[in-house]
Amino acid sequence: MQSLKKRKQCGAHAALAGSPLAGCSGGMLSWRPALWLVVAALILACLPAVAQNTRTLVVGSEQDFPPFAVGMTDATANGFTVQLWQAVANEQGLAYRLRVRPFDELLRSFKAGDVDVLLNLAKSDERRQFADFSATNVVVGGAIFVRQGDGRIQAEDDLAGKSVIVIRSDLAHDYAIAKGWASRLVLVDTAEQGLRLLASGQHEAMLISKLAGMQTIRNRGIAGVEPLAARVGFSQRFAFAVRKGDTDLLSRINEGLALAKANGTYDQLYEAWFGVYEDKRLGWRELWPFLLGAALIAGVAWLAAFRRRLRRDRRNAAVLSDSEARWKFALESAGDGVWDADLSTGSSLYSKRWKEILGYREDEIGSAPDEWTRRIHPDDLPRVQRENQACIDGKSDNFVSEFRMRAKDDRWVWILDRGKVVSRSADGKALRMIGTHTDITARKAAEAHDAARAHVMMLIATGESLPLILESIVRDLESRADWRCSILLVDPGGSSLVVGAAPSLPERFIHGFDGMSIAADEVPCVAALRTGARVVCEDTSADPRWPRWRSLAEQAGLRACWAEPIRSAEGAVIGALANYHAQPRVPSSPEIHAVLQAAQVASIAIERKRSEQALRESEASLSEKSRTLQATLERMEQGVMMVNPEQVVEVCNRRAIELLDLPAGLMASRPRFAQVLEYQWSTDEFAHTPEDLRRFVREGGILDQPQRYERKRPNGLVIEVQSVPIAGGGVLRTYTDITERKRAEATQLVLEAQLLEARKLEAIGTLAGGIAHDFNNILAAILGNVALAREDLEPGHAAQPFLEQIYKAGQRARSLVQQILAFSRQQPTEFVAVSLTRLIDETVAMLRSTAGESVDLQLSLPDTRPAVHGNPTQLQQVLMNLGTNALHALRDGAGRIEMGLASVHFEPGGPRPPVAGLNPGHYAHLWVADDGIGMSEEVRQRIFEPFFTTKPVGQGTGLGLAVVHGIVETHGGTIEVSSAVGQGSRFDLYLPLAGTDSSPAPLDEIGLGPARGSGQHVLYVDDDEVMALMVQGLLQRLGYRVTVCPGAGEAIEVVTRDPEAIDLVVTDFNMPQHSGLDVVRALAGIRPSLPVVISSGYVSEELRANASALGVRAVMQKEHTLEELGALVHEVLQANPVRAAGRPTDPI
Repeated sequence: MQSLKKRKQCGAHAALAGSPLAGCSGGMLSWRPALWLVVAALILACLPAVAQNTRTLVVGSEQDFPPFAVGMTDATANGFTVQLWQAVANEQGLAYRLRVRPFDELLRSFKAGDVDVLLNLAKSDERRQFADFSATNVVVGGAIFVRQGDGRIQAEDDLAGKSVIVIRSDLAHDYAIAKGWASRLVLVDTAEQGLRLLASGQHEAMLISKLAGMQTIRNRGIAGVEPLAARVGFSQRFAFAVRKGDTDLLSRINEGLALAKANGTYDQLYEAWFGVYEDKRLGWRELWPFLLGAALIAGVAWLAAFRRRLRRDRRNAAVLSDSEARWKFALESAGDGVWDADLSTGSSLYSKRWKEILGYREDEIGSAPDEWTRRIHPDDLPRVQRENQACIDGKSDNFVSEFRMRAKDDRWVWILDRGKVVSRSADGKALRMIGTHTDITARKAAEAHDAARAHVMMLIATGESLPLILESIVRDLESRADWRCSILLVDPGGSSLVVGAAPSLPERFIHGFDGMSIAADEVPCVAALRTGARVVCEDTSADPRWPRWRSLAEQAGLRACWAEPIRSAEGAVIGALANYHAQPRVPSSPEIHAVLQAAQVASIAIERKRSEQALRESEASLSEKSRTLQATLERMEQGVMMVNPEQVVEVCNRRAIELLDLPAGLMASRPRFAQVLEYQWSTDEFAHTPEDLRRFVREGGILDQPQRYERKRPNGLVIEVQSVPIAGGGVLRTYTDITERKRAEATQLVLEAQLLEARKLEAIGTLAGGIAHDFNNILAAILGNVALAREDLEPGHAAQPFLEQIYKAGQRARSLVQQILAFSRQQPTEFVAVSLTRLIDETVAMLRSTAGESVDLQLSLPDTRPAVHGNPTQLQQVLMNLGTNALHALRDGAGRIEMGLASVHFEPGGPRPPVAGLNPGHYAHLWVADDGIGMSEEVRQRIFEPFFTTKPVGQGTGLGLAVVHGIVETHGGTIEVSSAVGQGSRFDLYLPLAGTDSSPAPLDEIGLGPARGSGQHVLYVDDDEVMALMVQGLLQRLGYRVTVCPGAGEAIEVVTRDPEAIDLVVTDFNMPQHSGLDVVRALAGIRPSLPVVISSGYVSEELRANASALGVRAVMQKEHTLEELGALVHEVLQANPVRAAGRPTDPI
């Protein structure tokens, strides 16, 4: 490896000899400023002339930040940086357009790419992430401005816990956040706004550039505020900023600045704008870019010939371009660790600072590439390698990454790595890459602490419990200090301790503190409470104080302790932050600082909770101190405005401003109430307010009597306004957001209506279920006897067609009964393979009978007969509901309705199905379309909601389409609706296809089947005489001997008389006095092996379970007697062979 010294010499030789780095293989940068000037001059001279930039730049200048920026509009922009920019632009021929806005808005526009140049941006590490800076044009110090005569703030440390004003997104804003003051910051857009707010007395200090503050005070005539002599811990190095990577524009700006310095323009502007306020100008470190520009201008003539020669030497120019990039990068990265990777050889060079960041000496790290990668945290390494490779491959211009590296002492150091490929071969292959390492460990720790602090402040703001808040404070503190911590509080009576939080200490140890008397000086934390000062016990074994506590601490494995008092805003001791360690030691300065910060946050949390308690106890009292009242008002969720007898707004809290969308600046100026009303009228605030209330407000809005009313704001909020006269004049107005309450009330009304409707349906269902149950017996008898009659008649008999119609009607009635039972939740829905073609034909036939002649009812059916697995009655209900809705949607009962069916197939990986949620497969596509009135998008999105209807009251339940949607989903399908007002509607249904149609067959397709008996004796028990006769006839035709009994008693008597004579018992379940299960129990005692089948008009899961437990062979639906009984009897008897067939006998 070359030494750093040798590389410096090599670089210097190459530059002075006039050849591009001749003989220098390392290519590392020289650290001598004089040499930088020479090399940079040569580089600039050798560069080809840049064509005049014809684009018009958008240049941002903030509003009212004197003396840097003066003016509030684009046309009135002025100030030091504005005039300096004009001089630079004139020198360089830059076309531009000024945009004057608040600083925060400009910064957002700059980051978004809408602004090319920011005129007045202070340099910081964070801002270098998104901006490149020109040479510094002025350096100013920060200052603390306070009201004259206010002695509470003398130095920067006094700002903790105070209400501090800063300009939004200004460097002072960032500095205040880093100091941990974020919770009390007041953000403004301009210096004038902030200083006037300070002068009004509402806040305690403003943090701003001293120059800007003094200029604003003088130019705007602001009285009563002044800067403190005490210095603050930040200064601002102002420069022009361009977007990250815009190197061409940046070089032109720097050249223009050098020319402005050389020709005296800069000095003239500085003297005109800053001379009387600020002594500090540009020093050597800031002036060297200007000197560089002067040197460049002076050497232009001499370098012209050199440029022509270098243009001819393309190869040398390419090498010099690489050198330029590395020198320029080094200039921008001075002060950080530098690395230089030769990608062609695989070796890397690391600067001394690069190694020091990780705690290594210069001779402890070599040149191997893995000196970098093997120290990267395993969780970060894959990402870093991807980002680095992307830069090498040319996919990104720069390599920027944040990651952790293991230091020599095994701690993890956070690194900001910035690199760039500065040399590529003719085929684009990366040859050399250089970059820098910045130690951002402190920043990362600060970010973590800020996040934890913000979390704690959020807990405080949202009213979380005090133990949870204190535990969060302690855990954050323990993550930053090598101590186990606890917070102990003084009870409200001020006599004893209360443990607030101690998550990491042994419970037995900390339990002893609860209720400990403060009067007894037994532990260090009590001493801190009593004295109000920090108490440190370095080694419990060597400290003679607190002998009783020392024993407890040693038992808990604790050897050191120190306690910091927690003080209220008034200075009273309200608790202590006690810290423990397992080894003898004293706290370090950073640990003390961290605990002091934690104590401040704990103080805020404790005082907040105690203030809330005090507020609840003394809510009726109006004698609160002004400061306490203001703090309470700012925390209230209710808006409060107090108007004095002179009609001036004395108090307007944060919540009132938020609820009414009032300008904070207007309300901070103590406006007259009439001004507030005038502003609200100008924003159309009362557009949704009833006319009588608008008149009341227009007349002044204040009466000498209590008032209470509600009004709706343009943004949709519903505000309850209460106005209470104050004794002696004036009025107190409160504003409450009752939007959620109103919404809840409306929802409650809807729910009550839905509940009432549901109860009606439930009552109807219960009644319908009872009726349907009895109908099953009747239908079973009808269908069975029709089948028997058909068997007795010749196929061509004249009665056959009539019997077929009776059978079809009976089947429809049976399906209807099943739907009634399903509706009343008394019977599960049965699914079969259903032909949609037949359902559509039947539905269209019914619709034609109700539609007038002016309705064109079109039908589109495929040649095939697609079937789906479903319930035919439910599917026909879907078709009828959609068809009926289409009829109702036609204008004046005239128009076109189309109902169609098609089979579709969606292949896996093929075109996306037209409806979301459909999986690949075969589907029946069914649609119903009309050219009626259509519907709006709002209505379309709600049509499947239960009880939603657009029909007049009394003309619709709002359940039709909700039932359709439910049936389609039950069948595993989807439904989609498209509609537009005036253009009709279309409903598309997709149902999974089944194999073949298995819905109830026509009568002529049903026979008694091949499952015939051979004289076995069946005992049938049923109290329904018609049903009993039908079953007897059916079984006898199938070859069985049948004995019929009208009740349980008779059946038991028959079996008792001759138990072995009966081969099978079929019994009804619902019978007078005894149920079918009673028959089973009785027969089990007579002949346990006798098989029994139960028939019922309603088969529930409970019935199946009870029957199974008693050994019943089967349970069947009574209405399916015709189709199932013969096969079922045959199956049971086959499983229980008859000993010997007998001759048929007459029924008893």
